[in-house]
Amino acid sequence: MPKKYFLLIVQFIGCHSDTKETIMKDSEPTEDVVPDNVTEGNDIDEPTDEQSTGEQRTEPSIEIEDNDNDGVSAEDDCDDSNIELGDMTDDADCDGIQTYYDCDDLNGDAECELQLNLGGNQKLEMVLIPTGDEPNQRYELTSDYYIMKTEVTQGTFEQVMNYDSRDGCGYSGCSDYGEGSDFPAYYVNWHMAADFANHVTIIHNEEFGTNLQECYTCTNIGLLNVECAANSIPYQCSGYVLPTESEWEYAARSGTQYDFWTMYGGGITSLGWDCNINILIQDGSNTSLLSDYSWFCGNQIFGNYINTTKPTATKLPNGYGIYDMHGNVSEWVADFGGCNFPETTVDPYCSFGSTTNVVRGGNWFDTPSAIGVNSRIENYPSFRYYGFGFRIVLHSQE
Repeated sequence: MPKKYFLLIVQFIGCHSDTKETIMKDSEPTEDVVPDNVTEGNDIDEPTDEQSTGEQRTEPSIEIEDNDNDGVSAEDDCDDSNIELGDMTDDADCDGIQTYYDCDDLNGDAECELQLNLGGNQKLEMVLIPTGDEPNQRYELTSDYYIMKTEVTQGTFEQVMNYDSRDGCGYSGCSDYGEGSDFPAYYVNWHMAADFANHVTIIHNEEFGTNLQECYTCTNIGLLNVECAANSIPYQCSGYVLPTESEWEYAARSGTQYDFWTMYGGGITSLGWDCNINILIQDGSNTSLLSDYSWFCGNQIFGNYINTTKPTATKLPNGYGIYDMHGNVSEWVADFGGCNFPETTVDPYCSFGSTTNVVRGGNWFDTPSAIGVNSRIENYPSFRYYGFGFRIVLHSQE
């Protein structure tokens, strides 16, 4: 019997857009999945691996998790779930400081931190602040500098000076306002702070074999009645020194134009004189509590801490990784009082003008308006007060 050939032109819908020629011929019977008396090999309505009733298979989509929306998947992003950094931020080296503010985030070889071993399990930890323009364009700083991450603590002060900062007290009758190695040193006057800076310079030279300059000339060194005077402009001294007022403010702002830095850009408080623990920093997030960043009158009674200073570095740091720039203790700076701040547009410093020195930052019993970046007071350099402490800086030698 002669073989019969049929030529069928078939247009497949849903799989291919081209025309397919299929030649059918008599052959041995094969499986007929769809019972229509047409064998599978020759049957256009039998399903195939690529085809099921005329529909094309699609692979399931894969969703990539990126919680902070910085374009890096959660699997490869160490800060993806760090809610403290907020959305649309990045922290390439995962040290908790955003890339914008972190000098070593994109350059792992940069020396952004300095540690000085003081002995007795005490050390000085400092972070590098790069040169730049003040966020409100009022002045420019032209020298990089390291600033302490925390206020000088009681443990650090006693290790360096061999006496307690509260010895002899002074104003307010020697009352106790917090005691512990990690509490800030208080009852410190300007002269004591300058003497401390000189002592740290000596320790640094011994540890690293350097020849940094002592920035103050002092009498009664190492004693409570010490008196000091700056022997050079702070920016030009190679040793440890109190920060200038502009250096203190620049570090406290951490890039924000406002009174308080937050992870959402910073802002001001709407209730400047209200001692309420729930006061918000007005940064648009409606979530930034002032009490998350500072010790002030709104949380001066907190747990076991009743009307006292509080341990350092127990609140959130600012964008530079610095703690307690607002509240806890007010901080002496290098400048004299009596000048209109800022005195110049480049490296401002008030080297004369009155018999007082400037104090910045506010303390644990101050109102929100008194602990903002713009708040400043003046007092006599010999004045010892339970609300006054300090931190020191070191100008980069590179």
